[in-house]
Amino acid sequence: MVICPIFGCSNHQRNQEEHGIQLLRFPKEKVLQDKWILLCKRADTLSVSNARVCSKHFDESDYERDLKSELLNITPKRKKLKPDAVPHLFLPIATTTFSSSGQDKVECMSDHGRQKRAEKRDHRRQADELLKISVFHYDRNSDGNLEIEPESEAGSPLDGIDERPQEELFLLAENKSLREENELLRQQLNEAKSDILRLNEFARILEKKFTVSQQQSS
Repeated sequence: MVICPIFGCSNHQRNQEEHGIQLLRFPKEKVLQDKWILLCKRADTLSVSNARVCSKHFDESDYERDLKSELLNITPKRKKLKPDAVPHLFLPIATTTFSSSGQDKVECMSDHGRQKRAEKRDHRRQADELLKISVFHYDRNSDGNLEIEPESEAGSPLDGIDERPQEELFLLAENKSLREENELLRQQLNEAKSDILRLNEFARILEKKFTVSQQQSS
């Protein structure tokens, strides 16, 4: 069974239809092929002749336009990558060290999804702890967002201390969280567009069958 070789990805040939993905061949051009292999973040040897990277790691801008499908308003069965496309979405986090032989050795730290969620929780926890001791009172509203109000002068335990580092850390954590949510929304939007195209094609087929049935009955 062909499984996506990118570390931490569990997509395979049996769930292509269920997940709406496509398994894509490695490029034949050696330099680009090496880039793909590096981005897989694997410590073992990868056979590119049999390996297939799933389309989850690409976005719509990585594919060539299919004018025929666009004119017919249908979803192509297979999309073709641009010659210089490389995987860039949902990639694992890894570090590169050097073995005693002097060769690079890739060590995968964690699955991308779990790592991102852990980082998000950690940043939010750090921001909450810093804000608890800063010169701000804060509460979470019904949406889970922080509402910050200045503390009165008499009640501040850290009067005179510059609180900018705490504020900056909080803003960085919130900014990172928003970027991740934006990426997820963009992926969901692309999936919704694909669903709409498939529904349009299905409606066109039904309309055609209905027209033929009307003609035969008359």
